[in-house]
Amino acid sequence: MPGRFYTKERYKMFEKQFHISMLIALQMRAEITPQQQQELDDWISANEHNREWYKMVTHKEQLPLLLANYYDAHEELVWAKTANKINAAKGKTVIPAAKANYRLWYQITAAAILLIIGAIAFLTWNYTGHRTPNSVGGLTAENDIAPGKNSATLTLASGRKIKLSDAINGELAKEAGVSINKTKNGQIVYTVTAQGKTQSKPSADDISYNLISTAKGEMYQVILPDQSVVWLNAASSLKYPASFANLKERKVILDGEAYFQVTHNAKQPFRVQTAAQLIEDIGTAFNVNSYSDEPGIKTTLVEGSVRINNNTLLKPGEQAMNSGNSIKVLQVDTETATGWKDGDFVFKETDFKTAMRKIARWYNVEVIYHPGIGNDIELGGWISRKNNLSAVLKWIESTNNIHFKVEGRRITVVR
Repeated sequence: MPGRFYTKERYKMFEKQFHISMLIALQMRAEITPQQQQELDDWISANEHNREWYKMVTHKEQLPLLLANYYDAHEELVWAKTANKINAAKGKTVIPAAKANYRLWYQITAAAILLIIGAIAFLTWNYTGHRTPNSVGGLTAENDIAPGKNSATLTLASGRKIKLSDAINGELAKEAGVSINKTKNGQIVYTVTAQGKTQSKPSADDISYNLISTAKGEMYQVILPDQSVVWLNAASSLKYPASFANLKERKVILDGEAYFQVTHNAKQPFRVQTAAQLIEDIGTAFNVNSYSDEPGIKTTLVEGSVRINNNTLLKPGEQAMNSGNSIKVLQVDTETATGWKDGDFVFKETDFKTAMRKIARWYNVEVIYHPGIGNDIELGGWISRKNNLSAVLKWIESTNNIHFKVEGRRITVVR
């Protein structure tokens, strides 16, 4: 399955089903208390759907199939792989189900798997027979909108522009003592040449700047001369010196969103300048969201530490929200901020309109809201950014709270 979207209401259903799964797991292990057994019995007898679901998940031949359905993989291999992970700490090895004797290890693994997968079976069951139509909001296979691609435009110090998706692999240019190359993996790599290593200290006027920019529906990766790696999200740009040789600092200017994996050098600090703040690396991997249409600049630290505006120090797992008047630091799940780099939309109790801005940038579409759409909608879940737009909108519509009308590249959101 490509992903799932949840509202708060659906999360509550998920939590309830996970609780029931826990009770069933305790029952299978003969560790359930009389009170818990009564709660489970009451739930089972509440309706036919619950009774059928209970029968399904407690049937030993069904658990491997449910796992396979969820992961869209071969059931025997998925079952064995999951069981191996569970038993790894005990030094056990499980062979594929076709050759294994369920009786030897089913009792050991089944309850643990129920605890791990929680409501997977419930979600599979719940969505079966309740699929959204093949088309959504007027999108069909013929007029569907493809996801963004790996592309960008590189502007050299000379003013020459290179469309990277069209450029051939290999060396693109030489300037400021560096060789600029495009790899077969779709990266731009800056490599200091022998001339660059002996370059004298440049004046401010002598510094050659490059600019890499993405349009909506594009992203790209660049490896800077110091071997720091930058992932640039859609509708973003990064300006940086073509060479850091003999500079007091490695300062880059960001507009939009980027993920930085910085090669630390205390003698030559790495700094990211945005429209409203300065971020200094202290040995770091971090994400910066500085789009002008967002309510503030979000800096999310994955590892190491960064200092913002010379006074706010972040630790891993923290996010600084700079609204212009103040900086607020929160504990966050970093995957929500960085999932785009790995090819996913990750939404965890995310404001709906914030989520739609991310979608609009990646699919290069315009989003318009019907007056009935307020600010009270939240999304949860994930979906791959490799999907066509229709797949993403289908999953959002599955919450039954909103619908979409698509005309060309304009999306209208209605109740």
